[in-house]
Amino acid sequence: MNWTEVATLDELFDGASIAVRAGTLELALHTVGGVPYATDNRCSHAEARLCEGFLEGHEIECPLHQGRFDVRTGEATCAPATEKIGAYPARIEAGKVFVLLPLPSGEGAGRPAPQPAHPTADGELEHRSLDTGSGSTHYVVAGSGEPLVLLHGWPHTWFAWRHVIPLLADRFRVVAPDLRGLGDSQYAGDDFRKTALASDVARVLEAEFGAAAVNVVGHDWGGPVAMALALSHRARAKRLVIVDVVIPGDGRAAGMAQGGQRWHHAFHRTRDLPEALTAGRERAYLHWFFGEYSQSGVARTDEALDAYARAYAKPGAMKNGFELYRAIPRDAEEFARALAEGGTLRIPVHCVSGACGRGRGAETLESVARFAPHATAHVIDDCGHCVPEEKPAELAAQLRAFLA
Repeated sequence: MNWTEVATLDELFDGASIAVRAGTLELALHTVGGVPYATDNRCSHAEARLCEGFLEGHEIECPLHQGRFDVRTGEATCAPATEKIGAYPARIEAGKVFVLLPLPSGEGAGRPAPQPAHPTADGELEHRSLDTGSGSTHYVVAGSGEPLVLLHGWPHTWFAWRHVIPLLADRFRVVAPDLRGLGDSQYAGDDFRKTALASDVARVLEAEFGAAAVNVVGHDWGGPVAMALALSHRARAKRLVIVDVVIPGDGRAAGMAQGGQRWHHAFHRTRDLPEALTAGRERAYLHWFFGEYSQSGVARTDEALDAYARAYAKPGAMKNGFELYRAIPRDAEEFARALAEGGTLRIPVHCVSGACGRGRGAETLESVARFAPHATAHVIDDCGHCVPEEKPAELAAQLRAFLA
């Protein structure tokens, strides 16, 4: 798959469609709630140009008849249209619109597919995609040096690390994936056990670094994925850093939800209801979390909200995020089993957390100590939960010192 620039943000109008070209493809770019969606521009029934049709919600109506298509999936939703059209992931970064398109036939088979570098807030990164067997994992790479993987949480994507990566790229070869079914990673199943997500990450690391041991860093849900990687792929992890999160099954009475203080844990574990209540309201829902969980509100910038709203408005993305929480009972069992079978970790382990508001403070080390009794910790003042975005320089300094 290949990210291709097709338009600038200035060309988009909310609730409208425009025609764009990507190589030999003619596409229609539809904007709904500030989120772009790309489809084939030709109706499958009458060959009319869909960019000239009427866009209502997530459906585009053919200008020649009343046939409609869902711009998120390309499915025909109203007769006489019956055959789906092509639908392609789209993203906005640094004022430009990119569409993820298939590579030419035969290109990229059996290896990570390099993507054209395109700008972020901090310069250029290389985007790649790898078939992991369960789906495809999108990730960015940058820098040179010792291998390092950065794992995001919810409701983030790799984009959460955008300010940290440039501070590490002079010493590390950084890989930052979108976790299974999130961001631009593709996954259609229901298995969100952290050991399963860790297996996806392990495949990416093998493709990038061979058998070499890798420094592993995880924030929020990326922390349990990082821990699962260290416990289930013990030769793979060289050093481990857990950022502002606790681990399922750590034996503490408060559990992951701080004795109920984190109300959304129970809500997200409820089957079907969160999906129904957040459909079409993804941006508003995420906006509350970024304001509540960051001490300064810096994680709630328009740039960040645009990136995350685009990612979580995709079909199935919110459900996939909720499945991270629904897997907690199985995660706890698997962590306990890994501990019983392999013992505590013997690699260096460090914890970093925020001291204020929704930051976990000393709780992160209390949890991680069950799996690594020798773990060390650093708590960042004037910082909430969103450490990579609130305090990127201080987090990067901690990583550089610990991973040296």
